[in-house]
Amino acid sequence: PESWQVYVRSRLCTPPPPCPDGVSLLQERYTEDAWHLLVACNLMSRVSSGPVKERCINGFFSRWPTPTAALNANPNEVLPVLESLGLFEGRYRSICDVSHNFLSLPEFECERKGDFKFHGIGDFGVTSFEIWARGLGLTLHPEDR
Repeated sequence: PESWQVYVRSRLCTPPPPCPDGVSLLQERYTEDAWHLLVACNLMSRVSSGPVKERCINGFFSRWPTPTAALNANPNEVLPVLESLGLFEGRYRSICDVSHNFLSLPEFECERKGDFKFHGIGDFGVTSFEIWARGLGLTLHPEDR
């Protein structure tokens, strides 16, 4: 029972207080669990167009809403949904890495290096994880803004 609680709790998000009025960050929309948050961060990184990010992220999650669905997805079906973002091979590899680890690790964490470093999740993704999944927003001073 304790190991099950650790497994479940490590995947839930404990978001910080909401951003001030008038400030809206795309990551806030994907805080239902750490998997959605990290996949969204992977898909939004290195893309400047807000509408492209939203279309591709929403398109991905509407077709593959869970880590299991993402792992079972045919890359040839995922490509047209995400191709506007560019860097498809790296993004797809990241989705698979995060999804596999989200399902298989006894306790889910995300870090910049070591055992919990996932392909394609850099400072932006890790800092977003720390803020929205671990509730550390008021204690962090991210370098990647």
